[in-house]
Parts: sequence; structure tokens; C-alpha cells
Amino acid sequence: ATEDFRQQVALAIRDGIERFDPQISVRHAQLIAWQRQHPGARLPATRAHRATPPPLRDSSGSALPAVVAWLTLIAALAGMLRWRRPLARALAPAVVRFHRVAARRRRQQLRLRRLTAATEQRWSRYSVYDELSL
Repeated sequence: ATEDFRQQVALAIRDGIERFDPQISVRHAQLIAWQRQHPGARLPATRAHRATPPPLRDSSGSALPAVVAWLTLIAALAGMLRWRRPLARALAPAVVRFHRVAARRRRQQLRLRRLTAATEQRWSRYSVYDELSL
């Protein structure tokens, strides 16, 4: 909860990352050397820097919109869980209609397959005239 503790945790994480990949510490040393050679200058932006997504904050720097969005989602899910039976009864007509439409679609596809199979049988390449010798 204190600033000192947060600083210690941040340094421990940084040390662990640098031990995991030594090239990171080499790159860090190069950046520090460049900053010492060019005091007051900003580092040129890299592709990785530009590709980072924007933070979940509005223009004032507040994270309130993101928090409100998450709380709304959690409240909606909790409400759906709490009132699942009344919700199921309210949605039942739509679900029944969906199943009826899906069943109708399956029947139409089956009819089409049967019709296609019958047509292919009727117009097959075999003919009785193939066996006649002329």
C-alpha cells in the first residue's frame, strides 16, 4: 500500500525480466547511453510503442467509464443468473420460433437433397440404348 513497497515490487519485476532475457538489459543500457549523449531529446518512437493499445481512460484521465462498463456487465450477468426462470419464460416464444424456423430449414434442405438425388437418378448417364448394337 506504500510507495516504497510498490517501488520495491517494480524493481524486483524488472530484475526478474532482465535475468530472464539478457538482451533486455543490453537494450536498456543502450537507451540510457543514448539519453546521456542527447540530453533533453526524446527517444524516437518505435513500432512497438505505437502499436500499444490506448489505456482504458477518457480524455480527463479517469478510468470511470471502464469501471462503469464492467460493473454494468457484472450486474447484467448477476441479474440473468438471479432471474433466470422469469427470463426463460419471457424468451420462450422467441426460442420456440427459432427452433421452428430451424426445423423448417432442415426439412427444406432434406427435400432439396431428395429432389436432387431423384433428378440425378432420372438423368443418369446410363441408358437402355447403350446396350443396343446398331
